[in-house]
Amino acid sequence: MNNTLDLNINSDAFKGLKHGFDAVLKDTLKTMEKKEVSKADITIKLSISMHDIFFLNLNRSCRVPEFEHKITSKMQVEDKINGRMGGRFELKLNEKTGEYYLQAIKDGQTTMFEEENKNAE
Repeated sequence: MNNTLDLNINSDAFKGLKHGFDAVLKDTLKTMEKKEVSKADITIKLSISMHDIFFLNLNRSCRVPEFEHKITSKMQVEDKINGRMGGRFELKLNEKTGEYYLQAIKDGQTTMFEEENKNAE
């Protein structure tokens, strides 16, 4: 049995934060589609507090961290873009899993990058 937890975003220590983010992302995308909202912000706040706790059975104090997270979503109707992840992808919903994914849009047009890759071959 492993009695340790690594402290990085991929460890089980932040499993609740990751599940919470996934749930907020999914709900935000669903609401944006339903209400035809063009912009939303998701904010993650992680607060860390340290506590010195004395354990009688160990006869010593231990430094115990506490991690508290808050994930919020705010939707806006305005459409202002400073930076983005986008392109030729369409938002799709996997009906079996309920998960959203992006699918490349194939419209028969060739992009500059596709031409570049063909010439490199």
